[in-house]
Amino acid sequence: MEDQTVKINRPTFLTVLCILSFVGLGWDLLNSLVSIIWGTILSPFLSFIQTQMETGLNEASTADPAAAFFIQNFVEAAMKLIENLPLIGALFLICDGIALAGVILMWKLKRLGFYLYSGAKVVLIFVPLMVIGSNLLSTIMSICIFIGAALFITLYAVNFKHLT
Repeated sequence: MEDQTVKINRPTFLTVLCILSFVGLGWDLLNSLVSIIWGTILSPFLSFIQTQMETGLNEASTADPAAAFFIQNFVEAAMKLIENLPLIGALFLICDGIALAGVILMWKLKRLGFYLYSGAKVVLIFVPLMVIGSNLLSTIMSICIFIGAALFITLYAVNFKHLT
């Protein structure tokens, strides 16, 4: 009996995309773990951090009262981010894990991978807005996530015909 091996003809472009995604998602997973750890470490220091931010806000408002409103909103958003860092890290970890599973399936030329990857990335766009609330910081985070997700989902969609 002959030993038959099946050679997968994965397009080079799809291979490059998957490798870039493996690297990017690996980095994102590491960042998520660090966020969970740092959020847990920083929680006892939240009152100190808040006091320091409020002191800076008071100094800034006396120096430039027009900028005080902007700075106050940014400080509040930063405090919400720090308070919720473990939750945000955990949600990113879950979404990035699902996206990684999707990339692994696309590496194996499975269409389900595209749907998993796309769904996880779309959910990831809304995580900062859901957890931190609608403010400048969460909007900037969501826009950055959207740009990267839209780019990669579009590039994977170009290769969709190669997936079974």
